[in-house]
Amino acid sequence: MFTSFDDMVSVDTIVRIIDEIINQMNLSISDFVNGGVSNFGRPAHNPILLLKLYIYCYFNGIRSSRKIEKECTRNIELKWLMGEIVPDHKCIANFRKNNGEAIKKTFREFLTMCDMLGLLGKSIVAVDGTKVRANNSKKKCYTPNKLQEMLNYFEKRVIEYERILTENDEKEDYKESLDLKRTNINDIKDKLKETKAKIDEITTRKKEMQIKNIKQITMTDTDSRLMKTANKGSDIAYNAQIAVDSKNHIIVATDVTNQVSDVEQLSNMSGKVVENLNIEKDEKIIIIADKGYYSAAELIKCSEDKRIDPIVAIPGTAAPVSDEKYNIDNFKYDEVSDTYKCPEGSNLVNVSKPTSKEQVYKNADACQTCENRNKCTKAACREISRTEKSKIKEEAKQKLSDNTEIYAERQKLAEHPFGTMKATLGFTNYLTRGIESVKIENILHILAYNFKRVINIYKNKGELCLINKLITETK
Repeated sequence: MFTSFDDMVSVDTIVRIIDEIINQMNLSISDFVNGGVSNFGRPAHNPILLLKLYIYCYFNGIRSSRKIEKECTRNIELKWLMGEIVPDHKCIANFRKNNGEAIKKTFREFLTMCDMLGLLGKSIVAVDGTKVRANNSKKKCYTPNKLQEMLNYFEKRVIEYERILTENDEKEDYKESLDLKRTNINDIKDKLKETKAKIDEITTRKKEMQIKNIKQITMTDTDSRLMKTANKGSDIAYNAQIAVDSKNHIIVATDVTNQVSDVEQLSNMSGKVVENLNIEKDEKIIIIADKGYYSAAELIKCSEDKRIDPIVAIPGTAAPVSDEKYNIDNFKYDEVSDTYKCPEGSNLVNVSKPTSKEQVYKNADACQTCENRNKCTKAACREISRTEKSKIKEEAKQKLSDNTEIYAERQKLAEHPFGTMKATLGFTNYLTRGIESVKIENILHILAYNFKRVINIYKNKGELCLINKLITETK
């Protein structure tokens, strides 16, 4: 016999936990744009209900709006959550499209709740990035070299078509080198016309890239870019960024960029961490990142905010010759004497004007008598240039050396969440197009991960059924 859905969904089921957590968050219907398909005369859906639907489905790896709609017709937990309402897939997709700011607020409100529950350490945060495939085929991405290859190919075909038309005016069928099997004159003329149109299109794209000074152009999702991925591969992707709190591995900041490297993301992510965690002026939070984030300019930006204390790995400097002993990193600078000491013990002195932005250090006499000069340099003597960035690099290197134990936490903090989202939540590609839409989709994935993380924390403590009570009491 049929019982109510309320009886069929147990007290500690995930859907009830998600429902209660969102109910306790400081969210208002006025923050959202109403759901529903008003053109068909249907009443608008409660947008907070659609938010719960998204979190639950992303939590369980159900990402497509059509699959979410289908799940509402057969999933008992969703029938309980939605009150047997089945939103149209277009309505589901429009909710995500039209409620970017409200979804961002939901992310911040969830972090506030985690803070009240004592789940955030707010002392050490690890930053990392990963490439996530965009909704754009590699065939629809063009570089200048690829366009030139296509142009050469189609120009050869034009020459071949014109040759066939010239030499075979009275023949009815052909079998040529272009695999034109039993093709009549009119078909060849059509192909010639189509090929010339493609040449015009390619030429236009080449000029567009030259004018805009860009190295690639994507046709389906114009904001996506060709990026290097794991295992020395490449794909059309976005660069997803996260910042993970060290206490419970909860993601406290996220962003998406179409820059192929992480080198300009340190100050951006650090600023988001400070904002989302409400770090006070007299507080300080340590941001740790790998060498892909190292940039003197970014460290300068971070230093302008006294609340940010970055620890970043330094990229290795290639030796000028094969012997790594004479790598520039092994030349030690002495600020008191304003000299560099080389690995052989000689001092390189400053030979530049004091007003010069770039100071040059060398010791020609010492190099001339050095037995290992050929291992150190191919020039007459070794020269080292020093700028303001050199000092920043030395300070960053010293800070890394003084905090090796803290930096050792980076890998298990920052890389673990990406593995969970990709392997467990199915977050291997974006379904939306355009960087603004992708950013909102990304936040929903991060929210689903954070919900999963918090639920697992209490589940491991054997307190899963107490989450609702804890939230209510804390609030």
